[in-house]
This record gives sequence, C-alpha cells and structure tokens, in this order.
Amino acid sequence: MVDGREEKYVIGRYQFSIGETKPIRYLLTYGFNVTQLKQVQAELEQALKAKDEFLATVSHEIRTPLHSIIVLANLLNEGDRESETEQFAENIHTSSQHLLELVNDILDFSKAEAGQLKLNPEPMKLDAFIDNLNRIDSGARNDNVAFKKHVEGCEGLEVMGDSTRLSQVLNNLISNAFKFTKVGEVTLSVACE
Repeated sequence: MVDGREEKYVIGRYQFSIGETKPIRYLLTYGFNVTQLKQVQAELEQALKAKDEFLATVSHEIRTPLHSIIVLANLLNEGDRESETEQFAENIHTSSQHLLELVNDILDFSKAEAGQLKLNPEPMKLDAFIDNLNRIDSGARNDNVAFKKHVEGCEGLEVMGDSTRLSQVLNNLISNAFKFTKVGEVTLSVACE
C-alpha cells in the first residue's frame, strides 16, 4: 500500500536457454505496477457508459420533435383540415426549432469534448432576452403545468453574454422542469441589481 491506496502488480516468469552445446537455463521474473492502468481503465469505462447514456437520451429527445413534424406535415396534407393549418404550421415550426437546438447541443457537446467550444459574449438586452424564452415541453405538452416568468429590475439593462449558450442552458433547465412537474407551475425568476 502506498498513501493508503492498494497497489496492483502483474508478475510473470519466462524461462529461456543460452548456448548451443551446453545450454544454460535462465529464469526471468518481472513485475509491473498496473494500479494507474486499472484506474485509467475504470475511468474510460465510466466515460464510455456516460457517452452511451447520452446518445440513448439524445436519440429519444430527437425522435419526439421529429415525430411531431412528420405527423403534423401529414395532417397538413389532408384536404379537410384548412381551419387548423395555422396551428399545424406553428407547431411544425416549434418542433423544428427544438430539433435544431438538440442537434446544436450535440455538436456543442462534441466541440466541448474536443476542447473547441468557445463563448461569444456580446451586448444583449436582458429583458428582451427573457421575453423570448418560451415554454419547452420535451414530449407531450402538459396543460396541468403553467409557465410563469418573474422579472425584477432588468428593464433596459444591457449585459455582456453569449445569448446562444445562455438560451441553451435556460431552455434545458425549463424543459427538465416541465418533464418532472406533473401539476402546478414552472417559474423562471430573474432579479437584477
């Protein structure tokens, strides 16, 4: 044991002979400390498991808006649905935006993993940014859950920030809040000083 950690070794033996007329036999014994190798292997297995779980979740998340787009497009093609055309088109647009955001999240994940993700801070009006945040239900919309925004002291305030990244973070949080709230409300509270 070193520093309270158990160390593991691989030990091996190898027999060989030297000489043609009177060969002399030798026994070579060797050992390798594989403690760090085992630790790296465990970390790699954990990372691969996390990646598999991420891909499984993402494929499910992508299927939901894609399915909505296909169903709504088919309904739009039915001749007797003219009264619902505007609603269908709006839902297709919303689902398409959600799908695009998911694909962008996947690309960002890949960039972050490769150390190439960069923030692009620029001036943004905070109240206008918050006004543009919408309810995002990842799955069927639950009308038993209301979405409320409370904004305090942000009127006309301009801040430096990456609106795309901030929007991704907040939309993911809002989406998760709706996913795990069956009845009640999801509230986004923002206070500026």
